Amino acid sequence: MEQMEKEIILVLILGGLASLDSTEALQSMWSQPLVSGPLIGWLWGNWQDGLLIGVLLQLLWLWYVPLGIAIFPDTAVGGIVGTATFLSLKNWLVFDFHKVTLLVLLFSFIWSYISGWVTLKNRNWNARLVKKIEGGLTEGKEKLNFYFALALAVSFLRGALIALAGFVLVKGLTEIFANRFASVPDDLFDFVLPALYGFGVASLFLFFGKPRNWLFILGGTVLGTVILLV
Repeated sequence: MEQMEKEIILVLILGGLASLDSTEALQSMWSQPLVSGPLIGWLWGNWQDGLLIGVLLQLLWLWYVPLGIAIFPDTAVGGIVGTATFLSLKNWLVFDFHKVTLLVLLFSFIWSYISGWVTLKNRNWNARLVKKIEGGLTEGKEKLNFYFALALAVSFLRGALIALAGFVLVKGLTEIFANRFASVPDDLFDFVLPALYGFGVASLFLFFGKPRNWLFILGGTVLGTVILLV
């Protein structure tokens, strides 16, 4: 129970800070999975596994460019959820690495879009807050500071709560499906890492030419599979 409480507190704090770092404050990029992964791992006492899952999560969202107002993957909160879930499940007596990793990546990816939708709702609320701020311009600096602090607090709470909800849900779903497929040999999922490496590298080509050039992604996935076989 004590370990679970520590995990919950860690996810709440880092989820809130990652939300602030991604948009409202700092933008230091530590909230990207490549950085937040080993950081969480270090706090968890296992920075090597934190770095591993952080790299995999970063590859998952390497194609993403924050343009427009469409629903987008929240890589910051998604990275916190995926890393925390992976590290928490490492405590299992029986840990099928490839199987669990695939499930964590899949559910974290889905949750990142849910978090992105919530973020858009938060931005709409901020837009309405701006109108109040315009009225506050005549009320002095103290009123503006209040609105600024309020916006940061709401964003922190959003990130903290959505990260905690994602951690609980993704961990629960991963446990359920991993147990359901317990009889399936983990070796059958060896394709996960090379396919993801190939996907990540191939997705870089999406920045050149047509954004829907899936032949590059397919080629990268095949390349990753060949690397595995060799």
